[in-house]
Amino acid sequence: MYKLDTISHLEIELSSHCNSRCPQCPRYDMQGFVREDLDLKNLEKNFLFDLPIDRMINLKTITFCGNFGDPLMHPELDEVINFFNQKNISIFTNASLRNAAWWESLGKKKNVTVDFCIDGIGKTHELYRRNTSYKKIIENAKSFINVGGNARWQFIVFKHNEQQIEEAKILSNKIGFKNISFMYSDRFDTDNTWKVFEKNKHLYNLEKATKQITLREKTNTAPGEKWWRNLFKFRKQETIKCVWSEKKKFIYTAMEQFFHVVILVIY
Repeated sequence: MYKLDTISHLEIELSSHCNSRCPQCPRYDMQGFVREDLDLKNLEKNFLFDLPIDRMINLKTITFCGNFGDPLMHPELDEVINFFNQKNISIFTNASLRNAAWWESLGKKKNVTVDFCIDGIGKTHELYRRNTSYKKIIENAKSFINVGGNARWQFIVFKHNEQQIEEAKILSNKIGFKNISFMYSDRFDTDNTWKVFEKNKHLYNLEKATKQITLREKTNTAPGEKWWRNLFKFRKQETIKCVWSEKKKFIYTAMEQFFHVVILVIY
C-alpha cells in the first residue's frame, strides 16, 4: 500500500509532445500519424509544486521520461528541475532539443543524470529516431559532459544497428558517458519486422536484432488463440504482485491530472 512516507521514487511524464517520430512509439498509429485519441498537453507545473514533498521523507529520486513524449518539450522544464533541486533527478530524452548553453547549464547541476537515447551511430541512429539529428545530439552530449554532467547512453538494438555495438562502446568511453546499456525493442512479439510509414507512404522496414529472442519464439507458436494461451501460460505467476509498489515507486503522466486526488488517498 502506498503512503507518502514510503514513496522513494517518483516517475513523471511531463509532456505528451515529442519532436521525434520513432516508428514503434505508441504516440503514432501504424500509418505514422499521431494518434487521434492522444491528448497533447504539458503537465501543469503547479500540480508538481503542490506535492507534499515535505511529507515524502524517503523520496530520493525523480525520473522524467515519457511513453508518449519527451521531457525536453516541456516549456517550463527548468523551473521543474529547480523545484526538485534537493532530489536526485534522472532525465530520459532523445536529446536533440535545446542549445549548447542550456546543456552546459544542466551539466553543472550535480543532482541531475541524463540518459541519452541514441540508437546507432551517424545516420543509422535516425532510422529509428526519425526527425532527430545525430550530430546535434552528440554536440549536446559533449556540452553536458564537458562541464561535469553525469550522462548515460541507452541504445536500442535492431538488425540495422547491431553491427555498431562495439564501435558505440568505444565512442561512449571517448565522449565520457558513465556507461552504455543495450536493450531490445519489445514490439516484435507478433512479427519480426515493423513497417515504417510517413503519412500512409511505406518507407522501409525495421527488423529485430539477430540475437533477439521474442516471446513468440519462446512460446513456439504463431499469433492466434493458441499463441495467446501459451503466452499467458509462459507469464503465469502464482501470486500477483505490484512491482511499482514493491519498489516504492509512483508514476504520474501528463495525461493524468488527477494526481492531487491520488495524493489525498495515500495521504
